[in-house]
Amino acid sequence: MSIKISSQCWPIRTVSAVAKAVLMSMADQADDAGSCWPAIKKTAERTCLSTRSVIRGIKELEAANLLRADRSNGRHSTYIVQPNGCLQPVPSGHECQSGTCDAQTQCHAPESSAYCPTVTGALTPRHTNHKQRSGTIKETSAVDGALKGLPPQLLHDFQQLRIKQRLPITTTVLEGFRRSADQAGIQLEDVIRLITENSWRTFSANWLNRPAAPPGSERTHWSDRQSGVERRAQELGFDLWDPVQEDWPKYKARVVNADRDQRTSSSATVPQLTVVPQPRKAA
Repeated sequence: MSIKISSQCWPIRTVSAVAKAVLMSMADQADDAGSCWPAIKKTAERTCLSTRSVIRGIKELEAANLLRADRSNGRHSTYIVQPNGCLQPVPSGHECQSGTCDAQTQCHAPESSAYCPTVTGALTPRHTNHKQRSGTIKETSAVDGALKGLPPQLLHDFQQLRIKQRLPITTTVLEGFRRSADQAGIQLEDVIRLITENSWRTFSANWLNRPAAPPGSERTHWSDRQSGVERRAQELGFDLWDPVQEDWPKYKARVVNADRDQRTSSSATVPQLTVVPQPRKAA
């Protein structure tokens, strides 16, 4: 346990509550250099979170440069807690109208965030004379242009869904939606409406070409739902899906192939019944 690392992590308030809980749990187990190697399941028990929430928290901390992970081992990950990794100095020549900032002040907000520090340590909106990243502005303008023309309510619901799913809205994502829309012969607005109405994370043109289920049939195959794949994976002895180490399509394919191999081997080992003719009784 490193009191030094823990004390440096407590003032950080630029991440979600889930990520902060994961950060403090790792800081509590780290040495003075910030190194620790806790298992995701153990961290979930310490923080009273699910394993999925812990994985999302780790990804958020890595994106904020508060945590660095070394996964070269393959089985056990080593984490380095770096509470000073996201400190961004206020640019020289910065003129703060409140008189609370100077060139030596450092901010716990990422470089792309819209906050700067004050004397009390609270985060307040950055002033307009801060230097902005042109790449972020161009990306935002491109996204706004791609979504222009959508009904306001649909656009609002779509944005709220992506926030709830912790998924970004980028030009790359929208281009993927547009390609799928062209393959399905529909418009981008129709794709976004389908995603919003069904709470989907993505969209595939193949989903519209599937044969309709018979009337009154509500049962689906276990591989059609993520919960069914994960349940089958546990029955086959697989580890929990870790999005940091493997994409979902690859994980699902491994589970489906293992299930097919098991069913094939089971059918091959079924003993064949042999009919033995009975001798006829003498008259």
